[in-house]
Amino acid sequence: MKTLVLVMKIIWRHRVRSILTALGSAMAMFLFCFVGSIQSGLDDLIGQQEADRSL
Repeated sequence: MKTLVLVMKIIWRHRVRSILTALGSAMAMFLFCFVGSIQSGLDDLIGQQEADRSL
C-alpha cells in the first residue's frame, strides 16, 4: 500500500510527463495494431488473388 501511495504522489507531481508517457504508449499500441491489421488484410487479399488465378 505504501508503494501505491508513493507512485500516485510521483505521478501527480509530474502530471505532464505522465500524460505524455501515457499518450505515447497508447499511440504505439494503436500503430502496432493498425500496421498488423493492414498486413493481415493484405495477406488475405493476396491469398484470394492467388486462389483466383489457379486452375
